[in-house]
Amino acid sequence: MSTQPQQVKAGAYYLGATLLDSLVPFITLPLFTRVLLPEDFGALALAQVYALIVGGLANFGMAAAYNRNYFEYCEDKKKTGELFFTTIGFVGMVSAVLLLLTFIFQHGLAKLFLRTYDRSELLLWALAANIFINLRLFFLTYLRNMERPKQYVMNTLCLTVLNLALSLYFVMIVKAGVAGILCGQVLASALILLGLLMQFLRELPAGWNTKLLKEELGIGAPTVPMAVFSVVSNHFDKYLLGLLATLDGVGVYSIGQKIANLNFTFTTSLQNVFSPQVYKKMFSGTEESKKEIGIYLIPFAYIVCFVALLVILFADEILRVMAAPSFASAADIVIILTLFYTVLFFAKINGDQLIYAKKTHLTTALVMGAALLNVLVNIPFIQKWGAQGAAWATLLARSIAGVVIFIVAQRFYRIGWQVKPMSLIFGSLFFLAVALLVLREQSVAYGAILIYKMLAVGFYLYMSRTVGVDFKMILTGLLKK
Repeated sequence: MSTQPQQVKAGAYYLGATLLDSLVPFITLPLFTRVLLPEDFGALALAQVYALIVGGLANFGMAAAYNRNYFEYCEDKKKTGELFFTTIGFVGMVSAVLLLLTFIFQHGLAKLFLRTYDRSELLLWALAANIFINLRLFFLTYLRNMERPKQYVMNTLCLTVLNLALSLYFVMIVKAGVAGILCGQVLASALILLGLLMQFLRELPAGWNTKLLKEELGIGAPTVPMAVFSVVSNHFDKYLLGLLATLDGVGVYSIGQKIANLNFTFTTSLQNVFSPQVYKKMFSGTEESKKEIGIYLIPFAYIVCFVALLVILFADEILRVMAAPSFASAADIVIILTLFYTVLFFAKINGDQLIYAKKTHLTTALVMGAALLNVLVNIPFIQKWGAQGAAWATLLARSIAGVVIFIVAQRFYRIGWQVKPMSLIFGSLFFLAVALLVLREQSVAYGAILIYKMLAVGFYLYMSRTVGVDFKMILTGLLKK
């Protein structure tokens, strides 16, 4: 197991990869929102919802199964190679079949998801992009578990630059419209995936192992419905907006969600650091390790909430810089959805707990319940309050579901969570965010709100001493050569 400074250093690399991965949409957003209409972004968002659903089916739960089984066979290079190539081979074949079916039935699917036949090509491009991203994640999982963050970051850098160049070319020069964004993603991801495949064929012994595949299917197959319902739970709000409101509303909501998603992306980058360490502590099998996990996760929770606070406090300023004036109403959506994405920090840990315990069938049932609750809450909220109602409904429904999943995960693998510091970290974030929403609702002068924002940042930084977060250690780890 790597030392704490090494983990901090790795965290810096993964954070760099995350920032690079998030760079493309935020470099291009000021340009695209001035060339494309809100309804274009609405159609793009709905096509991506379709791609996430079908891509989840194509993945067949193998991502979680591979991540778990890697640690079981990592000492045997032959089995490590067979596990990897069997996994991506199976997912690749399933993906090809689903892409073909989408091509055959694209017009009917476009009418169902986009409410028009004219944009059916968006479904094909969106699904192809999602498939390549899913396949690439297996390569990145291997690099992460091998604790090779530099290679992880370099791969992300290459993809970011290529994606940026191709997206700008198709949208701004070829004038391909919103489809140009997806074309750039597909071509960039395909080229990077080809390069990774050539590298791994040299590094790992290629092979097919049906026994390992059956073992992975036993873990992953029960999560397939979970993947579908997870998309429903996370993205059905946009689909309902498209049905109950307008594509323009979906577009504004989508831009707000894209900015709010910054914090989820950041959390995922940190997960590349803490998830392998949490698994290693779980597999150590001691009671002491359960308490160690709870203590170990405190700095990660604090940093995740601090980044969320910055996004929440400066949502207006971010939108002024990054989007056209027609998207200004997305600020409240950014604030509300950032709180939602922050709560998902616990979901990432709970998922590891249930996968470790081989209780993936329970995960599926829980996520299905969360998806149903999300739909039921979203319908009346969207009808009454539109896009902002969708954001509140998503936060409310997923928070309730999150509490249930947390309780179930603790039953099968009890982590010794540190209740007081965790309550202070997340409680402070929610209080400061709600206070900001109240100030905005009361139309308080911008100068007064700006003072509040500065005080909120200062308070949160000072609170680090109370929860035991050592910034000196973090900075030392980042700077250590």
